Amino acid sequence: MRFVLLLLCLAGQPIAASAAVDQPAFEVTVLPFSAADATVEQVARGDFDSEFRPFDYKAARATGDPFWLRLQPTATKDAPDDAVLSVRKGRHLDLRAFDSKDRAGQRLQPVVSIPEYRGEETALFMLPEGRAATDPIYVRVDAEGTGAERLEFGQESLAATLSQARAKARTVSLAFGALIAMSVTALLIFFVIQGRIFVWYATLFSLQGLYIVYISGQGFDWPILGAAAAFGSHAWNIPAALSGAAACLFVREITDMQRYFPRHYVAFGWLAVMFVVLAISNVLRGPAT
Repeated sequence: MRFVLLLLCLAGQPIAASAAVDQPAFEVTVLPFSAADATVEQVARGDFDSEFRPFDYKAARATGDPFWLRLQPTATKDAPDDAVLSVRKGRHLDLRAFDSKDRAGQRLQPVVSIPEYRGEETALFMLPEGRAATDPIYVRVDAEGTGAERLEFGQESLAATLSQARAKARTVSLAFGALIAMSVTALLIFFVIQGRIFVWYATLFSLQGLYIVYISGQGFDWPILGAAAAFGSHAWNIPAALSGAAACLFVREITDMQRYFPRHYVAFGWLAVMFVVLAISNVLRGPAT
């Protein structure tokens, strides 16, 4: 019996720890009418504080209008010394954050926007020195176009967040560079030894490289590649589908299926066609949100 109780206690510790970690930094409420009907001065002074209601992101976005949010810091959340306001959001969401109380209406200066996976980004806003930890923050949210429908707030360490962002950017850049290097090498070999296998090899690795930089969000901030930001999820879904087609054609060539496995050769050809159809269907249904 004691052994069973010990196991239950040990099992409960991770759950309790997880609950403590998941404690939100802010209590988020929303003004239940369009932001166009309230000025920055009115909201930041607290004129509408009694009007704010529990925040439902889907309901707020369904109106199609910009909206105001009130972020009330939770008493149980300990902020780091170099704390900044952290907002995980879709790239199509435009946010402006304002201070309250003694600094009512003063805009919080954006620090940087960090690319995230699947068309999201983390926007960091500087918190002024000397502000009370319990002072609310007011955020106006506008949407331009479509994108990842996510909006979450927190307080993070600026140094730690930037360090993680640099490590991620470095990893993605190295992976992309390695794939493109292999692709270019295959093309150079093709100019010496004519063979379709090298074309499919180069195509496969180029598409995989594009998939990695776009699914990670890094490519949207790079020169030239950043032009694909307007395509949303198509930027990574289509390269992924087309790389499947290229992989099928590459396997057909490297195994010489046409000579030794003619039935498999035809089957892999149809698989390649299916991947192309999948890419076309992604275009026709529009970007995912």
